[in-house]
Amino acid sequence: MERTAAILSVGEEILAGDVADTNAREVAEALRQRGLAPRLLCCAGDRVEDIAAALDLATRSAALVVVTGGLGPTRDDVTRAGLARAAGEDLVEDSTALDGIIAFFQRLGRPMAESNRLQALRPQSARALPNALGTAPGLAMELHSATVFVLPGVPAEMRVMLEQAVLPWVEERCGAPAPAARVKVHAHGLPESEAGERIADLMERGADPQVGVTVAAGIITVTVTSRSGAAPAGRAEVERVAAEVERRLGACAFARDGETLEEAVVRLLLERDLKIALAESCTGGLVARLVARVPGASGTLLEGTVAYANEAKTRRLGVDAALIERHGAVSTEVALALARGAAVQAGAQVAVSTTGIAGPGGGSAEKPVGLVYFGLWLAGREWARRVLFTGDRETIQLRAAHYALDLVRRGVLGALA
Repeated sequence: MERTAAILSVGEEILAGDVADTNAREVAEALRQRGLAPRLLCCAGDRVEDIAAALDLATRSAALVVVTGGLGPTRDDVTRAGLARAAGEDLVEDSTALDGIIAFFQRLGRPMAESNRLQALRPQSARALPNALGTAPGLAMELHSATVFVLPGVPAEMRVMLEQAVLPWVEERCGAPAPAARVKVHAHGLPESEAGERIADLMERGADPQVGVTVAAGIITVTVTSRSGAAPAGRAEVERVAAEVERRLGACAFARDGETLEEAVVRLLLERDLKIALAESCTGGLVARLVARVPGASGTLLEGTVAYANEAKTRRLGVDAALIERHGAVSTEVALALARGAAVQAGAQVAVSTTGIAGPGGGSAEKPVGLVYFGLWLAGREWARRVLFTGDRETIQLRAAHYALDLVRRGVLGALA
């Protein structure tokens, strides 16, 4: 089988930008890990003719086509009809699929709406794929010279069907080749431009391995990919270049590959047997949410306090009201007092605080929107940082949460002046 793939996402909400197309990214990564290089990624709205046209293009471009979305029970879920039109076939009702849908509602103890029968339709030559988590069966069929898999748009349902139907099919026909050697180095604490300058000579066009830089919410990812496939020499060279990237980025580099910043911080705190407390104002509990979603975080996270109002800062964390009156809630002094109060109250060796102006209103010439102060308390030592972030409210809050986590990491590692 030719090792080429195409990915088609269906949905007006994706075209409009209302929903991020995370399914396509996940499918692409899963296929890449199995040696299939997606050569086409496209999106079609909820129109039969557009889906059919996109399928025609995709199936003439690649040996495997994975489609996600448009398998629901409403009138705008027309992926089945689009596939039938592309194949020149009629839709027929699949009795086994219908039985599965009926059984799903019986397990829930709910009546099945008549519209759910639509989900049992399939093009005549297609076969239905069972859905363990929902009502929408997937589909598989041959079209032109390609094999097409159609998966639900609900991420959890898509993921299970991808793992149970698509990937085993890929491995059966292609074997399970090792993917091209690749390492991702994640860093925080420097602008993308500066990161690019530090590794500029490693990013020469046509170089092997290939080095690229992306940034999201203040986190920089440097991806090192071998152009020589999975050969041992290629893997060794990728490792050498990745190590060189880490050396040049220094203390800014915090993890590799799939490890997130919050996972790296939790891992570090657990390794050092340190307990942490959080005091958040402008981030509204986001730092706590990031930490708490890491498995094992209960071994280090004692508590988090969202002290948004000034009265809460005083009542919950012991910040002197006169200090707030004198310096303002958004200040170095209050950030340090918040961290100190959180540490003392929880009995933690580490505490970090955030206080700032996330916007869109509330800023001034002296303290503009995006200004955030951070306090770090570490076994009696204190640090404060003042950072001005850009972006909308959500972006500022996420970047501030990442900064707070990285401040903890650097403090524990002894990398703060």
